[in-house]
Amino acid sequence: MIWGKLDEISDEYHNLYQVMFWAFPPHAAPCFSSFLYSILGPEGGIGGDPGWLIEEVDSELTERTYAVWTDLDELCSDPEEVNYTEKEVRAAACDVLRALADAFPEQATHAWSVIERFQLTGSVPSRFWRPAARLVH
Repeated sequence: MIWGKLDEISDEYHNLYQVMFWAFPPHAAPCFSSFLYSILGPEGGIGGDPGWLIEEVDSELTERTYAVWTDLDELCSDPEEVNYTEKEVRAAACDVLRALADAFPEQATHAWSVIERFQLTGSVPSRFWRPAARLVH
């Protein structure tokens, strides 16, 4: 997965990954932990500009569920609101933070510390991210 690109993301997850890119901007790396806590903690939501929101919603499912909303005019996203499980939200956060760490090495320490703090590493198998091939000498 490449930071900021939705090419490798299946259509059903575009909204979620688009919002995760906005929720974790590289320039705000020191705040990543509080951003993710706002989503996964008791507050259960966070939003911002340009026109996005992720918040916990009441669900009959046993797993926490989040509504992810984007302003269609601002983000060219379709559909406007989609629900995802906590497992899907955690997987997307992990994928996006890993991609950010690869694209912005100066922010990698912040990204990896959040992945570890929230136990995102290995907690959900990633459907989209694959580690870069390592050259062996």
